[in-house]
Amino acid sequence: MRKIGYGLLIAFLAMGTFSCNDNSDNYSLNDMWITIGNIEDDPSSNLITTDGGTKLFVSAPAGLDHGFELGDRMFINFTILADGKEAEAIDHYIKLNGYNKILTKKIVELTDENIDEIGHDPIWLQNQNEDVYIANHFLNVDFMYEGAPWITHFINLVSDVENPTNDEGIPILEIRHNANDDEYTNPPLRAFVSFDLKQLQEPGKTEVTFIVKSKGRSEGENFEKTFTYTYDEPEVSPMQNM
Repeated sequence: MRKIGYGLLIAFLAMGTFSCNDNSDNYSLNDMWITIGNIEDDPSSNLITTDGGTKLFVSAPAGLDHGFELGDRMFINFTILADGKEAEAIDHYIKLNGYNKILTKKIVELTDENIDEIGHDPIWLQNQNEDVYIANHFLNVDFMYEGAPWITHFINLVSDVENPTNDEGIPILEIRHNANDDEYTNPPLRAFVSFDLKQLQEPGKTEVTFIVKSKGRSEGENFEKTFTYTYDEPEVSPMQNM
């Protein structure tokens, strides 16, 4: 498990605006886009693939020399410099204005041995209809929690080995938070995490339905929703994506 550590998220999201226009011959250096993307090729290739499937080539700064690794996932703030040519596997050449790496994790089995470490402290969602969603083979969770930014918290998506499904046989996954006895409550903090769903894929199938739950500070803040993960093609994030 890893530290949540998303104190810079809100500041980063404020860096740009959603001002996309479709006039590829008239891109302005004053226009900025924000979206989520992955390093899906060798980082030295300077390519970022957005959740919408767009290939972005980082022309400025010159190269991805920021310690990126294959599979890194991030919020990116960028300006389009030009469109890629038809023969190239690139949609746009961009200037990378800023980025914030996203915590990515795999689904964890909840057992008697790790239940205390996993924890069961509350989180809550500002918008239960939008803040948990599937995009590009990830379950993405934009959540709030109480605690001090200088204390390490843990967040996980777990499957209980004792009760992996409901009575109808639908898998149940639970978002679990360990606050590490942090009693600091003001102000609440915001974080974002992406859980890799590829381990749910089964040969011969193209989708899986599952339930996601989380514990809130009160019964009204508890979350439960059924999702269908289709993995023959990635789903598109509800955010503004290229």
